[in-house]
Amino acid sequence: MIKRGSRKTKLIFGTGDILTYAGYMNIKGKIYATVCSKNSFPTTIGKINGAETTQNVKKCPVIMMFSNIESLDCMIQALEHAKKAMQEASHET
Repeated sequence: MIKRGSRKTKLIFGTGDILTYAGYMNIKGKIYATVCSKNSFPTTIGKINGAETTQNVKKCPVIMMFSNIESLDCMIQALEHAKKAMQEASHET
């Protein structure tokens, strides 16, 4: 669920109620890889919902934009570290 507060927006994953789309945007000739998320009715967890057009990406309430591959790689690494930390914490309990 995407929850907007006065100072933060939280994306709370785990119930299948956030649709996630990958795509790209061309802004004044510069290409950005995008990952956008929006609230939805619960659906199957673990499924990316395909690519979105630039027009639909702009309508998403949360858009991550990457202007280079290195930034995208950094986000992927951060998510991999979060996954590992969660797996390790699960084994401790």
